[in-house]
Amino acid sequence: MSYRTNCTFADRRPIIEVCLVAVLICACEGPEQVPVGSGGVPDNGNVCNLPNRDSADSPGRLALIVGVGKYANNDIRALPGATADAKRMYQLLTGENGYGFEKDDVCLLLDEQATKSNVQRAFYEALVDRAREDDVAVFYFAGHGSQARDINGDEPDEWDETLLSYDARHGDVVDLLDDEINGMFADLYARTTRIVSILDSCNSGTAMRAAASGIPRFHERLEIPALPETGYGVTAD
Repeated sequence: MSYRTNCTFADRRPIIEVCLVAVLICACEGPEQVPVGSGGVPDNGNVCNLPNRDSADSPGRLALIVGVGKYANNDIRALPGATADAKRMYQLLTGENGYGFEKDDVCLLLDEQATKSNVQRAFYEALVDRAREDDVAVFYFAGHGSQARDINGDEPDEWDETLLSYDARHGDVVDLLDDEINGMFADLYARTTRIVSILDSCNSGTAMRAAASGIPRFHERLEIPALPETGYGVTAD
């Protein structure tokens, strides 16, 4: 799925048009080493730990790549291919003969690094806070998608679409809800309208991968009593 950039806004909430995006990333022999951190947040308090942008670096190309192949909740099926896909996307954007993204402008979160809080913080650190007019901003997520009961009445089918971070459904952490994602993209859209979002998850995973791997990228629906106040994106009215 992709959030297109020709959104309209009412009270700063984007009306998202959803379309399917087919992405084919080929594996190759001897891939370049992809930088993978130890998880958590570096000592300086930043998730992505990217250098400051030079004022002359505009328009630029920015990206946040998230791959969740395993989960803190053992009841959620592992997806080894999701982590590999995220690494390949990083290579596609930054590698030789790729799309020309500078490595200093791409944040990569894998597995334990990709907690809900880290994904939300990284979205602002890598994209919103660094974006300037006419920059290209890319968000890529590979992992489980699901649904959660809609509690603010904005879904005709009464279900929110969700993404599962590493710590989703573990302790008191719920999925990353589409209401929250909408708010995050609204903040990014205020900085640049050149946005690409690729979600390699949910029903597209079931259709494209289940026959080959036997592991669909969809997890059971979630019943939640309330939309948590996260400080990111849109919360319940």
